[in-house]
Amino acid sequence: MKKPFFLYLSLLFFITCVAEKPREKKELISKEAQAGIEKTGGKKELIPKEAQAEIEKPREKKELISKEARAGIEKTVNNALNEGVVKKLDIQLERAWIDDSIWALCNAEIKENIAKALSMYCAIKKNQEYGTIEILGWQSGKKLASYSPLRGFKVY
Repeated sequence: MKKPFFLYLSLLFFITCVAEKPREKKELISKEAQAGIEKTGGKKELIPKEAQAEIEKPREKKELISKEARAGIEKTVNNALNEGVVKKLDIQLERAWIDDSIWALCNAEIKENIAKALSMYCAIKKNQEYGTIEILGWQSGKKLASYSPLRGFKVY
């Protein structure tokens, strides 16, 4: 089977226009980097001294919870522990035991706020960014609620 003449022409056109087209030179080093190399006397340093000094500076750790908010959370949880609303708090296991009768009287918003405050309190005491909490009934021992920033608040 004979191939059409225009196929040969298109192949010839491709070879002459595209394949043999002079390629543009790509700069391997930017002009700013080249100027930095010239400043260092021709030594090719990976990171200029000015940039190295910036990298080596100790960075300040941004706190997610302000000092005032931390104090407020600690005061609230300590009051709840002293008043008997929260009967027991295990920071390492991230569990809190709450009086069942008081829990039953709370609406969903209050329950969620209690869970968030307890989880933040655990995070503060464990020196972590985020905390989780599992709330159990003091008399029943049943799992009443849980909270974590990833899974949110859940009542059982």
